[in-house]
Amino acid sequence: MIGFWRAGTLPLGLVSLLTACGSNSPVETTSPFPPGVTGLLALVTSTPTRNSFEADLRVMDAEGNDNVIYSTQDHGIHELAWAPDGRHLAFSAPLTSTEEFRAALWEIGIEGGVAVPLFDKVHSGPEGSPRYSRSGRLAYEAGSGLPPYFGIFIDSVFAFPGIGGALDWTPDEQALILTQATDLVRLNLADGSVTRIWSSPGDTLDRPAVSPDGTRIAFLRHVSLYTSMREVWTVGMDGTAPIQLTTGYFDLYPVWTADGHYVAFSRFDAPSGVYLVPAVGGNATRVVGLADNRAGAIACSR
Repeated sequence: MIGFWRAGTLPLGLVSLLTACGSNSPVETTSPFPPGVTGLLALVTSTPTRNSFEADLRVMDAEGNDNVIYSTQDHGIHELAWAPDGRHLAFSAPLTSTEEFRAALWEIGIEGGVAVPLFDKVHSGPEGSPRYSRSGRLAYEAGSGLPPYFGIFIDSVFAFPGIGGALDWTPDEQALILTQATDLVRLNLADGSVTRIWSSPGDTLDRPAVSPDGTRIAFLRHVSLYTSMREVWTVGMDGTAPIQLTTGYFDLYPVWTADGHYVAFSRFDAPSGVYLVPAVGGNATRVVGLADNRAGAIACSR
């Protein structure tokens, strides 16, 4: 089970994270459970002693309530995105246990129930990296079935053939930020032009997340092909002032808090859990502890 902090022991860092994720109420430092906190944290966990593809999708609140809304015993859950209504989650998962590398996008209500495919017709290749814009447009990467066989889709339209990578929207919805191997790039939606923002030769970049004000990008840096170490970094939208936030661990899925002051991420290796680190740099604090599980994809409600 999850070793989630309960009343009396919940660290203020978790209240700050969940409040920043989706609450308009101020944090009262005198109480671990300030009235009106409504932010939610979605988190994928897996148990390493079981089948490696088994996973649970959980939704947590600042009062320590932990609700498993979806479980799978034969495949993984790879990515999460909150729908614009705040009541549904989109995620990427294989169609069946025998099609682990043919992932589809699914949607489920935060109270649980049946997960349904987002599209009536499944794409010919994997569907991944779902991201909603502020106005509700859905961008994702998928196979096309025709040359060049992959690309970026926006609202089911094959918008940018031959361009792929993990992605996120800019706040003005004029561009997508992508990671492509060693490069962090900007894809301008108006003309399809691609501009390199930052590069790390010899490493692999992944999971871009644009800050709420659109000035910085958080991302993962996979340090060479010969290690499992993944670091959380941020860099200016113009490619300046890179900041390394973590090192020495297998860190995953960076996301911003709504105020832009912190980056939250999951740490796969022990001590596994969800961590919070100041966006300007500093010590990372574990705000969701896991007892016998490993943390995977995370997402904050808006």
